Amino acid sequence: MTRKTICFIMCVAFALAFTAVLAGCGEDKSKSRSQNYEKPSGDYVGVLEGVYRDEFTLMGSSGELHFVTDEETKYDFGEHHHMLVGDIISVKCRDDESMMVKKVTVLERTNAQANLGDFAAGLCWPYGESSKGRYDTGGPTEAYAALYDKIKPQEESGISSKQWRAGASCDLFVATALKGFGLTEFPVTLSRQCDYFFISEAYKDDFEKVETGGDPAMMQHGDVGIYIRADSKDNGQGHIFIVNKADGQNLKSNAHYRKDKGYYGVIDELKNPYDPGHYKYFGVFRLK
Repeated sequence: MTRKTICFIMCVAFALAFTAVLAGCGEDKSKSRSQNYEKPSGDYVGVLEGVYRDEFTLMGSSGELHFVTDEETKYDFGEHHHMLVGDIISVKCRDDESMMVKKVTVLERTNAQANLGDFAAGLCWPYGESSKGRYDTGGPTEAYAALYDKIKPQEESGISSKQWRAGASCDLFVATALKGFGLTEFPVTLSRQCDYFFISEAYKDDFEKVETGGDPAMMQHGDVGIYIRADSKDNGQGHIFIVNKADGQNLKSNAHYRKDKGYYGVIDELKNPYDPGHYKYFGVFRLK
């Protein structure tokens, strides 16, 4: 062989070896990430992906796993803020490997507040594409439609409006987001949400009220904001939203229902500023 031929063969061999090393590095990196969520001692360990009443999904080393409960092995969700989307949890199942849950333990709590902001935003059309969320010209995002179909909050609310049943309403959007996030007992209609936050103060199990003076700059990503209009007789007129801080902007993830138009799940700008004195009730609440 000539020297040029030998050099060419060596270069090709080196390139193939280098490519193999890169591929191996990529594979090892993926494996090392998944090895954090192995199944030790009969337990499944992974990241909580979603909660649907007595069902939930977990992302583990073998992919997405779906768990259910029945009356015999009823899983006590207990205080709902102890098991939220994004948590790393350990799940012990029944011995018959039916994926029926016996016990769940939260191993690591990630930033629940930030996770809620991201989770809600993931159900919306992006900012600037709100027209796609209108019920007279389009529909919800696939993520919102899928979660709404699993949770079906209208079954608990008795709402009959076509748009409300489809989720084109602020109270149904926030209820769907919070229920899917893990707060499975969160109420559906705005009047019940008003009672939850302002009258019964049931929110104290999961949230803390924060003083913002109505200034969006004081609100944080994932905060839940709610106001009831001063002229609302049944506390069913107002708005509820989840704050979305993105790219330095003050935004909110929410939905709207109106007679002339409505939106299933969109990202809008936050008003600047809100005037708490203008409303019957006004509050901003943050996950503990």
